[in-house]
Amino acid sequence: MKKMLCSAMMALGMTAAPAEAAVTVVFQQVGSDVVTTLTGTLDLSGTVPTTNYQSAADGGAVPSSAVLSIGGRAAPQTRYAGITGPASYGTGGTIFANVTTGDSVFLDVNDALYLPSAYLSGGLLNASMTFNNISLSAFGITQATVYRLTSGDTITVSAAVPEPATWALMLVGFGMVAGAARFRRRGTRVRFA
Repeated sequence: MKKMLCSAMMALGMTAAPAEAAVTVVFQQVGSDVVTTLTGTLDLSGTVPTTNYQSAADGGAVPSSAVLSIGGRAAPQTRYAGITGPASYGTGGTIFANVTTGDSVFLDVNDALYLPSAYLSGGLLNASMTFNNISLSAFGITQATVYRLTSGDTITVSAAVPEPATWALMLVGFGMVAGAARFRRRGTRVRFA
C-alpha cells in the first residue's frame, strides 16, 4: 500500500503544471449565473502609455471580438498599445454584466489594453463581474486564449474546466478511498461465554 501511495505521489509530481500567466481571466458557471474573475500582475516595461481616459464602459464581454470590460465604472484609465493575440477568445456576441466590481480593466485586442491610471507596473489587479441567468456556453469559450504585451507578460482568458492534474488528483483520491474501504480492518468480534 505504501509503495502504491508513493508511486501515485510521484506521478502527480511529474504531471505538467498549468501554464503561468501574468493575469488570468476565468469565466465560471455558478448556479444559474456566470462569474468572471480577473487577477494577477502585469509588467508594463516596454509599453508606452498613450492617453488617459475616463472609463464609461459597463462590464461585459464580446468573446467573438476579443473585447472584455471588467471592474469599476467611471474610473480614470491609461491606454497601453502593443497587445497582440487571437481575434477572439470565444464565439459569443455582446453580453453585458449585471454586477461588476474591482479594478477597471478594458481589453480590446484590436485597439489596446486600458488599466487604472493609478496602476503601477507589477501591482496586483483584481476585478470580477457577474452575468445573471446565463449559461457558460453562451460565451463559446472552448480553450484558453493568450494575449501578449510588448513586455512579454500575458493575459490568459479561459473557462473554468478542471485541468488534467486536477483529474489525476481526484482519481488518486477515489482510489485511496476505495483501497481504504477494501482493506479496512475488520471489527473485533465480541463473544459471550
